[in-house]
Amino acid sequence: MIFDLNSATDDIIGSQKFDVCICGAGVAGITLALNLSGKLSVLLLEAGGFDFSAESQAIYEGETVGRDFYELTAGRLRYFGGTSNHWGGDCRPLDSYDFERKNYLRFSGWPITRSDLNPYLDQAESILDLPENMAWNKPVGFIEETINSSRDFVTANLGISAPTRFGQKYRDDIQQRANITCLINANVTELLLSEDLATLDHLEVRGYGGQVFQARAACFVLACGAIENARLLLNSNQQTPQGLGNQHDLVGRFFADHLFAQAGEVILEDNVVGRIGDSPFGDTFKGRLKQQICKFGWTREAAERYRGRRFCLSDTRHGFAPSQQFMEQDQLLNFGIRLALRAPGHEHETDGIIVLCSEQAPNPSSRVSLATAIDQFGMNKAKLDWQLSDIDLRTMQMAVFRFGEVFAELGLGRVRVRDWLLADPLEFTSGPGHHHMGTTRMAASPEYGVVDASQKIFGTDNLYVAGSSVFTTGGYANPTLTIVQMTLRLAEHINSRPLPKI
Repeated sequence: MIFDLNSATDDIIGSQKFDVCICGAGVAGITLALNLSGKLSVLLLEAGGFDFSAESQAIYEGETVGRDFYELTAGRLRYFGGTSNHWGGDCRPLDSYDFERKNYLRFSGWPITRSDLNPYLDQAESILDLPENMAWNKPVGFIEETINSSRDFVTANLGISAPTRFGQKYRDDIQQRANITCLINANVTELLLSEDLATLDHLEVRGYGGQVFQARAACFVLACGAIENARLLLNSNQQTPQGLGNQHDLVGRFFADHLFAQAGEVILEDNVVGRIGDSPFGDTFKGRLKQQICKFGWTREAAERYRGRRFCLSDTRHGFAPSQQFMEQDQLLNFGIRLALRAPGHEHETDGIIVLCSEQAPNPSSRVSLATAIDQFGMNKAKLDWQLSDIDLRTMQMAVFRFGEVFAELGLGRVRVRDWLLADPLEFTSGPGHHHMGTTRMAASPEYGVVDASQKIFGTDNLYVAGSSVFTTGGYANPTLTIVQMTLRLAEHINSRPLPKI
């Protein structure tokens, strides 16, 4: 059942104790609630309502220092379904290499491997409405096959979700599950420990109308996003002055995002245009339909206006990533090259653009902390100090330079690099990708992270974190698919373990 705390005149849950309490009804929170055993009683708390509201979104206001970053109210949505309410739908799993320790990259290396997540890939693809039998690394055309023949780059295809709006798609499922109680407009404001400080006892929950109550459970999961997970742990400082789970001053540190930038343009050789001109979108029904639409200017323009795409409808998207050999040889981070080629007959000066998506190195100086200003519930607002490292900038530059060399060496055409990549010193002038990661990072020991390999906070018996805040490193892949994989793994872990007595 779903209840609206704004309409409540008394304590809806009273003295009830649940098996699992989940804070946040976004991608991670909804996925977890629906995949926990039906034998477990579940309380799902969502701080917003079913639709966007300025009152709820204002709680995300905060302070940014350091490098330029978007306003903290941008890129995140604080209502049922979370940021899935406006995500673009691009999906890709992390590469095996992303989980490995690199000798040249301090703080790299997850305590799990990609093989630990592989069993959950098919189900995650289904949850996100991705096409069946996704070929994540299979060359699907002349451009991919040619670049794949190089030693330095491999095909890295993107899966495109509908995009799935979790609040819309899964609302009825949440409503109908007998074991799930969901409260909307329910703001978690503090986490309170038991006397031994080893177990989370209850949460303080507040409504916009002044309602205050306690939520009790045997097991708790934070699924509020990288900034809010950290803010909530740091604000929970009545019993532990440094904040909950922050014995080693790591909560909020290692904040990372993906670095997106238009990095160049391409001009194809004439013979290459001829090779891809017959079926630029492939031989599927959708591909042939798209080709017909793009034959005529008026149909193409109408479709582009209707869809409001980031790239024009006539673009064909090709994805590439560096080989492990290239990364290790040049000591680079992982990155993705997204090549958007225009269909034959376009009226542009160049044949396409290169969009770069690069990983950010783990950096403890890049962090979320608490500002002095408080929100309407008396919680300190978040302060974000986003920082980059030299390797971040060098990776972006080397990625585009080498891709341009390979493009020319293979006879595909020429790459015209954007001016910002030629500057000395190099300065990143574009923005992050709204993929917040790393503030409660996973590690093998509490000296290097906030949660263990099961996503449980070090030093607690029953408090877990879900979502991309537990990412040790972020790779270059959009995080949503990995978030769902990891949440399915977490659900299996909770389902299989004895819960603490309540």
